[in-house]
This record gives sequence, structure tokens and C-alpha cells, in this order.
Amino acid sequence: MPTSTATIPTRHHRVAFSEAGIIDGNSGHRSVAALLQNRRMALENPSENQILDRARFAATRHQPSLLFDDYDTPIAGGGNNVVLVDYKEAGMKVSLLQALNASYWNEYPIYENDTSRFPIPTDISVFGSITSAPTSSASSNDPTSIPNSPEVLPEHCPQGSVRLFIAITTRCCTPSARAKRDAIRASWLKTIQTQFNDQITAQFVLSQPAGGDTAILDAADFLREEAATYGDISFVPGEESYRQLPAKTLQTLHYALSSPCRYTHIVKTDDDVFLRPEKMLDIIYNAERQYELDIPSPVTPNADGTSSQERVFDGRKVPTFRSETRATTKNVDDGRDNMTAPISTPWLTGMYLGKLDSNRTGIFPGWHPIRDTTSKWYLSESDLPDSECPLGARWTSGWGYMMSRDVAQKAWDAAVKNAMASEPERPVWWGRLPWEDSLIAILLQSYHDDEKERVIASHHPGFKAAWDFCDEHTVLKHLDNDAPLLTAGLQAQEASGLWSKKEVVCTSGVFDRGDYQGWRTWRNSFPDNIKGGFM
Repeated sequence: MPTSTATIPTRHHRVAFSEAGIIDGNSGHRSVAALLQNRRMALENPSENQILDRARFAATRHQPSLLFDDYDTPIAGGGNNVVLVDYKEAGMKVSLLQALNASYWNEYPIYENDTSRFPIPTDISVFGSITSAPTSSASSNDPTSIPNSPEVLPEHCPQGSVRLFIAITTRCCTPSARAKRDAIRASWLKTIQTQFNDQITAQFVLSQPAGGDTAILDAADFLREEAATYGDISFVPGEESYRQLPAKTLQTLHYALSSPCRYTHIVKTDDDVFLRPEKMLDIIYNAERQYELDIPSPVTPNADGTSSQERVFDGRKVPTFRSETRATTKNVDDGRDNMTAPISTPWLTGMYLGKLDSNRTGIFPGWHPIRDTTSKWYLSESDLPDSECPLGARWTSGWGYMMSRDVAQKAWDAAVKNAMASEPERPVWWGRLPWEDSLIAILLQSYHDDEKERVIASHHPGFKAAWDFCDEHTVLKHLDNDAPLLTAGLQAQEASGLWSKKEVVCTSGVFDRGDYQGWRTWRNSFPDNIKGGFM
């Protein structure tokens, strides 16, 4: 069958585009399909064949009138090298400029409520390969059933029975974002690469810039040398903005699940945190979490004069989602209260863990809309009325949480189910909640009609919010506006062993331990909050 080819005018040279893949007409770079095919043949890994098929499919979804080229300026004095990055699915290599050009790919958005602009798709494959054949049994999602031998997993993957992928969401093209990435590379990411690369992989995850061709070219100029130097940047579909974080997070889960490394666990975190890799692995191997947490409930008077403990929001009863309760089988003897572990370790399935929802340490009321117009998290009644709000879901804070593979798959499958649902079946809140952490929780806690099948959020006190202090049991610290200022100092205290023995300073603010209101007052004095909304 003859191959059809379209020539696309570009900024620096022409690019030939064919059904077989992408061919650079100026420098003769091999097609994406050929690159992936060679890699597949070298690894002799059947899963790589799926990546090849996806690349061929993606390579035919073009719009010739749009910008699409690899430019030919040298990289740090080098040759005419094209920078390749992952796009959408692990191993699907495209050029940096292609990855930045959202309009070229013409992706169907995973998280959208406007069906007049985006008609409901009829083909599930538009969302990628891992949903083209949905799993129908628990065993197919069970990481313990995944072969772990080096003959099965590609050489670049962690090879153990626990394989953790850390997705670090970051913004593209500002000096501050680059400074945060570089600080992480010089600190805890370096620790992963030198001490834990047999168990952990970490990548920075970006989306596409808004603003047309000029913004795309500017972003390529900004990222080109960084991407070529470190090789730790990947892209997922969608526009880079705060309100698009839910879609970015869902696509990040999809990216991790698509990897031939078959990660057993996924951490979603941000570029303003400090993560301690060994402590994160300890959670998996020791199955640590805090099962039972108090949920304060207002006293509601009954008609007979008695009262009952019932949580309400604007007169509506709020369902109670409690963290898991289980008999203690083992105490974690490190001074923390209520830390227990299940019978089997490592903890390979059913994990959804972080700092449980709260803006006051120790209080976990569940999700509800914030109607304060000055708040960063303001949600108007017109955007989502109270009557349609999924109240009470227990979520883990978005700056850092961990899932087992089966839970990440459930979140993605639930998202695809909603994206493909017709209007009567699609929840009104779908596409209207701009917070990725609460959305993930709502998807997991509404995943199945049978309550026993729903995923329960677990709390771990080692996940420290910006207003928490950092004791020796800290697993992940949200530095917020103290990143990257404090990153190097924390790394020095970690490397010296001091942090393993005592509490260390991890904030530049002046407030009492765990004092959310004190931290909030301090944090709201900064220009970014005055402009972008108060905490």
C-alpha cells in the first residue's frame, strides 16, 4: 500500500509527514515509529509493540496547517540534535516542539463538561492504550501478579518487586520553575538516582503552553537545553494552567500506567516539595498509615429535643467518609499515635495515602465548596450549585500523595467512564471541580456502586503541610513558597544524618507548630496570594 506524505511548511525547514511516522526532511532523522521499533527489537519486550502502535496512530493525527517542526540550532555547541521527549504515554518519543504543540495532536480532553464544544466520544481509544481494553478482574490490576524478572522489564526500569514512579508536576517557562527543578535535581532526585534507582524512577511532568505559535517556540527555546541535558522531562496533553490541574493529574496517572516498567506505586507531587525517598519506601514495605481519625461533627438538634452528631453543609447532610479501621497487628515504635500495619507487607494494593484533607492540623471535615470570593479556592454557585456538589469526600492534599497501581487504574477508569457518559449519567460536577486532589478522591470514592469496592483514603503524619514542622519521621514536606530556598539546606541535613535524629527547620515563616491560621496570615502577605487569591 503506498504511503501518503504531506509536506508541512515550517520555521526552519520542511518536515515530511507520513502514515508510517514522522520524518525530518532536512536532517534525515529516523521516524518516531522506527526509533520505537528498534528499541522494541533490542528489548524483545512485547509491551513495546503496543507503544509502537500508539506512536504510529498518533503520528497520523496531524493538522498540516499548524506549526510543527524541529528547529536546527545547535545544543550547547553540539550538532544538529533533535531533542526527544515522552508525550502522553511512556516511551512514545516525539520532538520537544511537537510535545509543546497541543493543537497539533488534537487530543480529546479527559476532563470537560462542555459537550457542545467536545461531543462525547464513541471510541474509548481516544484516551490511550491502557483504556482500550479495560480490566475486568481484580487480578489483572494486582501488582503481585506482574512478572518482575529482568527478562520481562526493560533495562531502564527498576527491577524489584516494588517499583515506584514519582511524577513531579511542574510549570514550563519561568525562571522560578526552572530553579525549583534544578534544586530537586541537586537534592532528593540525586539521592534517588544514586541510591534508589533499583526501586524508584522520577520525572518532571509538563503540559502545553497557551498562546499560539509564539508561546510554543518560546517554550521550546526555554526548555531545549534543559531537556537535552537531563532527560527527565515528559509531557502530557492539556493546557498548562492552575484550573487545568485535574486534567493534567489524570493524564499523569495515564502516563505512569502506560509505562513498560509496570510501576507498582505512583506518587503524584509538585516541584515545591522535599521528598525523602527512603521514608517513602518504608511506607510501602511496612504498610504504615494512621487508620482512625476524628471527624468533628456539629451538634444538630432533633425535633424531640435531643441532639445527634451530624455533619451538614447549608442544611444538607454530608456523608461521612472515614479512613480505614483495622485491628492493630503491629505497632510502629517511633512515637506516633495510632500507627498500625496490616498483616501482609509490602503494601501492594488498595493504597491511597497522604495528608488527609484539612486546613487545620488534625481536623478532617471532607470536601465542600468554598464560596468566599477572596479565596484561592473559590467556587461560585453558578459554576457548581450546592445541590450538585459531591460533599464529604475525604481527599489527600495535592502536593503529595501515593497510590498503588490498582488504585491509580481505578481513578483513570472512573475518569474515562465519566468522560464517555451521556448527559443523564454524567455527574454534574464532572469538569467543574478545578482541584485535582479532591477530584481524585471523589472519583475513587464513587468508583463503584458497592461501597466495599470504593477506595478509602489513608492518612500518614509524615506528609507535612506548609504549616507543619519537620520531625525525624517526615516523609514529604510541602515547602510552598520556601522552595527552592530551603531545599539545599534540607538536603544537607538529610545527608549528614541530622534529620534522622531530630526535628529540622523547614520554614522561613514565623508561626507556632501546626498553626494553620498563623501560617495563613504570614502566607497571605506575599504578592502571589494578594494577586491569585488568599489561602
